[in-house]
Amino acid sequence: MNHRRSAKVAPIATLTIRWIPSSIPRAAGSDPSIRAPSTQAVEVTGPIEVELWASSSATDTDFFVRILDVHPDGKAYNLMSPTLEVLRARYRASETKPIFLEPGRIERFRLRNMMTSNLFKVGHRIRVHVTSSFFPHLDRNPNTGDALGVSNLTEKAKQAIYHDVDHPSRIVLPVIPR
Repeated sequence: MNHRRSAKVAPIATLTIRWIPSSIPRAAGSDPSIRAPSTQAVEVTGPIEVELWASSSATDTDFFVRILDVHPDGKAYNLMSPTLEVLRARYRASETKPIFLEPGRIERFRLRNMMTSNLFKVGHRIRVHVTSSFFPHLDRNPNTGDALGVSNLTEKAKQAIYHDVDHPSRIVLPVIPR
């Protein structure tokens, strides 16, 4: 007997990433959330698709994407399962044939293994957190293109995420009608 709630999981909400360079100072108390506080509860349940248009100064790097529930008091809670929200750039096209990045070149990165289920209550915000490291939880990427776990060399990488007409970075959340 199936006790699962039967509901159509339809990605009817597409949220876009706002890239805020760290060189731009933020006002005290400002919030990099991409969605204004909810005026009604929003349920997000199911697979999440992320499409990042990004470049890196390195030949290999990682992208981690997390969705957070930001409560009215400012506390943010991670809604993602560790390791599902990561993409190692060299494996963006194939898990068996690495393709290294051309530094500075804008490329599309797709993360499709993400899932969550959360009810964003009235007054809550949806925040997207994009980073390039999850060390010590996952092995660090030395950003050199060298074999992982073998080389002692590391390289500092600078990432840029783009969101414009030609580079539509986005996140598709499956919103369950209430």
